[in-house]
Amino acid sequence: MSGLRRGLLYDPGIFVSVAYLAVILAISQGAFAWGRAGHQTIVIVAEHYMRPETAARMRELLAPESPEEASAWAGQAPQIT
Repeated sequence: MSGLRRGLLYDPGIFVSVAYLAVILAISQGAFAWGRAGHQTIVIVAEHYMRPETAARMRELLAPESPEEASAWAGQAPQIT
């Protein structure tokens, strides 16, 4: 085994760094998922900044669902029937 590979495998500093990176990557996966409440919150904030005619048109296009209900589509896995 080369000295470089041996150093990378047995160096405690590198091992700890790789271990921290693995833990951070494992934990952060859940942070990327907003969930239903997160999507609904974004819709409420976005609608606040829309012109009234734009918000009305959006509600018309999404009927019979509300924008809050429709926002959860992004957080759901497709259902196969």
